[in-house]
Amino acid sequence: MRSLLSATVALFLVSTSITFAADHQVQMLNKGAKGAMVFEPDFIQVEVGDTVTFIPTDKSHDA
Repeated sequence: MRSLLSATVALFLVSTSITFAADHQVQMLNKGAKGAMVFEPDFIQVEVGDTVTFIPTDKSHDA
């Protein structure tokens, strides 16, 4: 009974952490507010499970 309860609690914690994951988008720019060849935003704070997507906004950014 105790192992079933532990498994249920673990499954709940894993499923809720995935549910609250955020997707952060960072634009890759040739010219931005802070100069040439920059990322905007230039700083983000992420949590475990979050996703960071780099978006090549200008043609010269192809990485």
